[in-house]
Amino acid sequence: MKIDWVVGAGGAGLYLDDQRISGNKPWGGGEVKRSWEVDPKELRAVLYREDPYLMVDEVIELLNTYLDFDRRALTYLIRHQVSCNKDMAEHPTIQVRGYDPKTNEPIDTTFVGMLGILNGLFGTRESDGWGHITVILDKAGQIEKFQNTSVTRDAEKT
Repeated sequence: MKIDWVVGAGGAGLYLDDQRISGNKPWGGGEVKRSWEVDPKELRAVLYREDPYLMVDEVIELLNTYLDFDRRALTYLIRHQVSCNKDMAEHPTIQVRGYDPKTNEPIDTTFVGMLGILNGLFGTRESDGWGHITVILDKAGQIEKFQNTSVTRDAEKT
């Protein structure tokens, strides 16, 4: 597949395999200013997100590189939670906490943190409703690494 950026008297347009997909029709024929060859499979994956886990894994990889910059700061940001309102607590994909972490008993206040927001971007796992990104903490409570929840949760089942 080929993508062309064509400019003419009527303006600029994008063409996919000679079919205009965006922009103005370049009256007077126009001139191809730039062309790209695109793998159709990759284009479909981007347009239709055929493999959302690839995107999750890319974010996890990026988060793990951020640990090299400042593990302490990132740990604080991820572990810090603030109270949130009912609308956020009832959002279908944002992960929130509505229990006391020491007793595991339900509480009246709901809390959200950056991990809950990050997981909200990718939705929840159909199998268990968990977010796709998990944090592994070391014995000192610092983030050891981020990993795909499927690695953590699915391993617990075996």
